[in-house]
Amino acid sequence: GEPQPGRVEGPSMDDGSPQGYRDGDLVYVDPEQTINHNDDVVVKNADGETKLKRYIIQGNKAYLLALNKDWPERIVELTADCRIIGRGFFSGKMR
Repeated sequence: GEPQPGRVEGPSMDDGSPQGYRDGDLVYVDPEQTINHNDDVVVKNADGETKLKRYIIQGNKAYLLALNKDWPERIVELTADCRIIGRGFFSGKMR
C-alpha cells in the first residue's frame, strides 16, 4: 500500500534529542518496507490503539521501546495480538 501519514500523540517517543518525536509531529509510515532492529514502527495493539515505538530484537524475541527514559513500561514485548502497520520513514512538524 501507499505510505500513510499519522500524528504523534503524547511524549512516549520524545527523548529530548533532535531524533526524538514530539507530540503533534507528523509521521509517514510505509507498510511495505522491511522491519529491522532499531526501526521506528507503528503498531496496533489488541485494544485497537495505534502506537509509534522503536522495534528491538533481543535473542528470539521482539520488543517495543519508548524513547522517553521516564516513560512507564518503557520496554514491552511485541505479542501476537499486536500488528505492525509499517515502518516510519519521515517525520516533521506542521508549519
